[in-house]
Amino acid sequence: MSANTLGADINEIQLAFLLNGNKFPSTESENTYNARIQTLTSQNKSSEIADQNGRAVVTYERFLKFLLDNKLGSPVGAYWTARPGIITKIVGFSVDQSKNPTDVLVKLSTDKFYGISLKSTKAGKTGFKNPGMGTVESQLGLGTKKPFTKIVNKYRDMVINHLGSSVKNTDAARKTYFQTNPTAYKTVQNAYGIPCYEELRDALFDHLSTKMDPWEQQVFLGADICNEDEETMKLPYVKITGSGKSGNYTTDFYDPIANSKINKFISKGPGFSKKVTPSKNTVQIKAGNEDIFQIRWKWSDRAFASSMKLSAE
Repeated sequence: MSANTLGADINEIQLAFLLNGNKFPSTESENTYNARIQTLTSQNKSSEIADQNGRAVVTYERFLKFLLDNKLGSPVGAYWTARPGIITKIVGFSVDQSKNPTDVLVKLSTDKFYGISLKSTKAGKTGFKNPGMGTVESQLGLGTKKPFTKIVNKYRDMVINHLGSSVKNTDAARKTYFQTNPTAYKTVQNAYGIPCYEELRDALFDHLSTKMDPWEQQVFLGADICNEDEETMKLPYVKITGSGKSGNYTTDFYDPIANSKINKFISKGPGFSKKVTPSKNTVQIKAGNEDIFQIRWKWSDRAFASSMKLSAE
């Protein structure tokens, strides 16, 4: 298990502990917390433990402020929701945990529930979904034609031809070659990577702006990219990213309901433009004339030596 996973568990359980009146929500959560502490301690990563606990404290404080500002009541209980199906059992109605990102579930004095989606990092913002290219094609109804995959394959074949038989035709072999030959990798990026990005961007822009009706645009951008759909929002939640280290901690806060991008799309109408960037891979998403966010194609690792996904930010 990676240090990131161990740290995330500590962060989540510590937050649940604080929101539960300084008591562990369950024996399971207490045992998990102590086991994660023991593992990181044995790895000489006591600073990671301190940072995760510190981020949990500022996350706790930020959530209390959110409740107070919105007159939502106060916490009377909290639950760590790592096990599948646990939220449904607690709240008494069906919640699809594959769509609702709640990590810590809070029961309020109003007898209602609110979720907290956590992301604890040294630095960074709360994120969107980052689906793979095949998933995007399926979401857009292009699973059979696979136009984006065909573009990548076309340029990948060019790269394979460019490298010649001295480099084995596998992603792993190309990755190794690029790592040991940075000049050759830069040449490939300039000659094939950027043109590939540009063609992918143009194809995505064309499909979004000319081949989808407003409802389809809202579903793809709101539900598939921004994680806003009826199932996700059935149980309200906020996203809080705790960040920082060595005693200096802060949070980045996002309320999907108050900042619903779907609502902005509905009221103002979605808009699209090709954003000018060095990589030529970005489509700007708008609501009317307001820039909302941007989506861009990116490799999961080295260009033409890994899979590709759609990143939103």
